Formats: sequence, C-alpha cells, structure tokens
Amino acid sequence: MDTVDTIAYRDFEIKIYPEELEDSPRDWDNLGTMTCFHRRYDLGDKTDLSSDSFGSWKELHDYLKKEEHAAIILPLYLLDHSGITMRVGHGFGDVDPQGWDWGQVGFIWVSREKILQEFSKKRLSKELLEKTETILRSEIETYDQYLGGEVYGYCINELNDSCWGFYGHNWEENGLLDYARKAIDCWHEDTEKMQAEAHREEIGLY
Repeated sequence: MDTVDTIAYRDFEIKIYPEELEDSPRDWDNLGTMTCFHRRYDLGDKTDLSSDSFGSWKELHDYLKKEEHAAIILPLYLLDHSGITMRVGHGFGDVDPQGWDWGQVGFIWVSREKILQEFSKKRLSKELLEKTETILRSEIETYDQYLGGEVYGYCINELNDSCWGFYGHNWEENGLLDYARKAIDCWHEDTEKMQAEAHREEIGLY
C-alpha cells in the first residue's frame, strides 16, 4: 500500500495510508435516513421503497412528508465523472452547467418523532430543526468522503502503532495527526520516566 503523506514529528515518521473500507458509514447509527434511487450505484440506506412507485422526486418528497411524517427533507445530488461525489441541498451546476453528469438521486430525511426522541424533547423548535439539519448535512459530508475514497489511517512503524477510520484529507481537522502525535508524546513521556527511574536507581536513591 502506497503512502499518501509522511509527517515528521519528534524524531518519528507518521505515515498516512488510504483505507480500504468494507462497511459504509450508513451502517452506523445515523440520525437521518437516505432514500436514494440510481440505476448503477447502490446508494444510501436499504429501503423497501422502489423508484417504480414514484413518477417524480416531488412524489417521493410528498410521500415522505405524509406517510413518514418527515420534518426535514433535503435533496441529494450525485456527480458521476471520474468518480462519484454527492452534495446535499443543491446540485453541481457550478462544475457542470449543462447537467450532463449529475442529477438528483434522492433525499436525506428524518421524522418528527425521531428528532424528538433523539434529543429528548416534546416539541420541535427552530433551533432544534437547525441543529438537526446540520447533523444531516454532516452525515452526507462523511458519506461523500466514503464515496470518494477519502478515508485514511496512519502507521508509526517504530512504535508499532496505527489507527484507522479518519474521514477527509485534512489531517489536522479529521483528528488523524492529533491521535498520532499523542501516541508519540506518550512514548516520550514513558521513556523519560523510565530513564529518570533508572537514573535514581543508579545513584542509589532507591
């Protein structure tokens, strides 16, 4: 496996590798439900719904609102060009104005009941809805990183230390470097303690 980056820190090398995932982040305990239809890709969450049951995205939207009591419904768009990438809320007109390689593929939504249960509330407030929408958008950001293969791990060979499952290619923001640096810092702290204890024994303090 080829490294995608190498970071030097306190005399060690943090080697960063892409992770080959078998599980989708949609297998996690998510707040939102992704209902997607696509001819070529298996996207989103498993569902009993079929695209044959709806004549348009509006029909699906109305169904989710009426039958599933969805409080928030956000459209999902997929760009399929040299790989796939997903956006929530708006399409890819900025990169493909003609719309040749992108289109809507579904919705991410959450029911009123699930929001109230998740946050132990009795009513939906504007603030609660805004918080929920932020979470749904974050779920799609993570899913998009999964679709694009932007999931990484690190190895510190000298310490036989590694950790995986960091989404996104900003090592500072996704926590990868924080974990790796802490592992190195702990090694230095333990080494300094052992050296101090050995020195005390040597000069007869024990």
